[in-house]
This record gives sequence, structure tokens and C-alpha cells, in this order.
Amino acid sequence: MQHMNMHSSKELATIIDTGSTNTPGFTFTIYTNGSGSIRYEQRPGRNWFRASTDRDFAAGELDSSSLAELLQQIDDVSTIPDHACPKSASFGTIRRILYQGKQSGDLTCISSQDLPVFYALKQCVNTLLTQTKETPSSS
Repeated sequence: MQHMNMHSSKELATIIDTGSTNTPGFTFTIYTNGSGSIRYEQRPGRNWFRASTDRDFAAGELDSSSLAELLQQIDDVSTIPDHACPKSASFGTIRRILYQGKQSGDLTCISSQDLPVFYALKQCVNTLLTQTKETPSSS
């Protein structure tokens, strides 16, 4: 069965998260028109929180324009450093962004000590991820 592509729009970026002891890894794809999808990794024997449900987002649901702006400024996401930072064993994940065939360092370790545009990207990604957790309002 052919999977219909609901995204006629161009892929903007993909956020990959490794997950941790307490949280599933995921792949979050964002399209230029503000649509997207998040897919959680299924691990046998793990019963993840209900919040970890695969979801698709309609055009305009995600703020892709802020993300696009930051990615254009950065241009080459592989310049985002991959420095180590203290992480909890239970919740410490590695989160990278893929853009134009390049991969960033771990965004979870970026801080206000890094380039402001890198820090802004981390904040933007966190905001987008918050949007994936929100329950769609029933109109």
C-alpha cells in the first residue's frame, strides 16, 4: 500500500532525539509550511507515557518560519558544537538537528555561552517540541 504524502511542502529540518532511560527517542520532521510529524521509537517491553504518541501536524500548526529564519542564519548546522555537558542518566538525551544534509552537535548542551544564534535555535526547537505535547483543542 502506497503511503500518501500529506506534506506537499518542502522538508525544512528534522530533529532527532536519542531518548533515555525514561523517555523514548523520536524523529520530528518539520516542513516549510508549518506542517510536520513526530514519530516515537518503540522499544519492546517499554510502556511509554501517553504523551509519546506519533502525531501529524497540519500546515501552519508549527512555527516553522522562526526555525527557517534561524537555520538560514546558521546555514551550516554542522558548525553547532558537540560539546559534552552533564546529563542525568534517566532523562539525558542527545538531540541533533538535520538541515540541508548536515547534522548539528548536541543541542541539549548548547547554552548562553555559545553563539546567540545557536542558543536561539535550541530555544526554538524546545518551543516546537512543546507544541507536539499540547493536546489539540477540540473546536
